[in-house]
Amino acid sequence: MKRIVFSTTLLALLATASTALGQRALNERIEAQRIAFITNYLSLTPEESQDFWPLYNAYRDEQEALNDSYKPQKSWDAMTDAEVEAQIFRNFEKEEQLVALKKSYYFKMKEVIPVRKIAKLNMAERAFKQELLEEIQKRRQANHPGMNRRRN
Repeated sequence: MKRIVFSTTLLALLATASTALGQRALNERIEAQRIAFITNYLSLTPEESQDFWPLYNAYRDEQEALNDSYKPQKSWDAMTDAEVEAQIFRNFEKEEQLVALKKSYYFKMKEVIPVRKIAKLNMAERAFKQELLEEIQKRRQANHPGMNRRRN
């Protein structure tokens, strides 16, 4: 009996570890695609890339940390009206901090790439996300044909 419990637990742990490794590999592949896409979209030279990417990565890390710090602790439906209102104002505060962060990094990036390329950065990010979503949809349709069909 102990052997069965141990084996089942071991299999569950291996499955979890395998999923985590698969997710990490997927994230690394997406990040490599993001770098290639944005580098190409902005037409970054090798010299510009060398200076731009550490800055951009630091910006994204700070942006992610800021977003994470303002996530609500519970779902909107589980909050009282007062808690919902407080969260709305926290979101306003977060947006102000995100704008300040963008301005701060604008001045840093301006030192390493031309302002025209900085201006295109938001478009590049949006275009990459759109391309990624389209790729995900294609894969889902390929793996599950008929799943996304509309019913009349």
